[in-house]
Amino acid sequence: MGFWHSQYPFIVGGVGVVIGVALYIWHRYERAMLTEVLEVDTYTAHDLAQLVKGDFSATVEVKGTVLCPEPIITPVTQSQCVWYHTEVKRKYETTRTRLTR
Repeated sequence: MGFWHSQYPFIVGGVGVVIGVALYIWHRYERAMLTEVLEVDTYTAHDLAQLVKGDFSATVEVKGTVLCPEPIITPVTQSQCVWYHTEVKRKYETTRTRLTR
């Protein structure tokens, strides 16, 4: 029997362990993100205004209906909103040529 035939179970097992560790790390990350989202307090705008006096910094979820006399239109989805953020990233290559004499 050749070398690869005798080592095949160890190679497959090693790949399985690497995949298992990667899935475990991904699961822990996703669970931490979900926990962070679930732990955010939810307020109405009225409740938040009563709680906040002066400077305030916290992550909160605000539920309610926004009343805006002139909503803006998002450039990508063409939907109405009161605020949006767009970031454009571009990759490009440049080619340089050198003239020889």
